[in-house]
Amino acid sequence: MTESSSMSWYFRKMGKDEISSDPRDAEFFVEAEDSSKLVREAIQNSLDAKLPNEEPVTLSIKLIRKNRIESSNDYVSGLEEHLKITTPESSMMEEPMDYLVIEDFNTRGLQGETEQYEDAETEQKNDFFYFWRNRGRSEKAEEARGRWGLGKLVFPHSSKINTFFGYTVRAHDKRHLLMGLCDLKIHQFQRQRYDSTAFYCKFIDGLQMPTEDAEEIELFKKTFNLERKDESGFSIVVVYPNETIKIDDLLVACIDHYYFPLLSGELKIVLS
Repeated sequence: MTESSSMSWYFRKMGKDEISSDPRDAEFFVEAEDSSKLVREAIQNSLDAKLPNEEPVTLSIKLIRKNRIESSNDYVSGLEEHLKITTPESSMMEEPMDYLVIEDFNTRGLQGETEQYEDAETEQKNDFFYFWRNRGRSEKAEEARGRWGLGKLVFPHSSKINTFFGYTVRAHDKRHLLMGLCDLKIHQFQRQRYDSTAFYCKFIDGLQMPTEDAEEIELFKKTFNLERKDESGFSIVVVYPNETIKIDDLLVACIDHYYFPLLSGELKIVLS
């Protein structure tokens, strides 16, 4: 793919010297579409990212099944041909888009240098680098709730087309950043071998980069009815969520896994 300053799906072409090996780490999350695993991963990361104040971490979880988006091409255009090769559920893209939104508030968002692409010898946290550019690796300490670097795979694998978007507002610099990810398999398309991971991004200087364009971000927020305005935190949008994800199961999972922070006032959850 050529350099691009506009948002589109980027698939990395593989070289002749690279071994074809499909990612198997998602197998750690058998039935990853299960509401319990989805809730556990989302909330544990939000609690770890709490701002240093007395206010609770607040999560808003919305599952949109009825008021679906009629026009979904803007956000999945460019995925179709690749998904037909790798994903049996790719026919879903011909239907209106239902979606799941998970937003946290009173959290720091994905902080750190957006240009970082390799490990750095610094004590400064880089949530952005570890979330978007690592797999099976984490910067979290032993005592952190979610430190394996694998749990985030629950987001793409909660989607019938293995696709989700992440929008963050960062507490430390107030930057608004939007990217997306599609987790596939290594595949052949038009006589070219492609890597398993695709990014919805800007491709600049050989690196997948988020957009900070205010108009693009406002359109995304409006399309998926996000609550976030300028508050710091992280918003996840899973498109075409698996049918096994149900709002009642999400509610039970929230209570089951996080009853203590809910009772203590450390956590507040709103489901709709």
